[in-house]
Amino acid sequence: MNEKKYGTKQEIAEMFGVKKGTLDNDLTKMRRNPKFSEYVIRKSYKVTLVSVVGYEEFIKYCGRLQEIV
Repeated sequence: MNEKKYGTKQEIAEMFGVKKGTLDNDLTKMRRNPKFSEYVIRKSYKVTLVSVVGYEEFIKYCGRLQEIV
């Protein structure tokens, strides 16, 4: 059980098959939403860590919102 809890933006983009621009937009939305802001950690100016579980939950959340609309 050696699964990563957090990944860099590049690792998350590769893991979920999204482009960097899409991930950047998603991270902005996550930071602005109190439910998901805890899943994004700005470690330094150049390093942002993202929770793998948190990003997965965010994607599911966005999918449910689209089903409603």
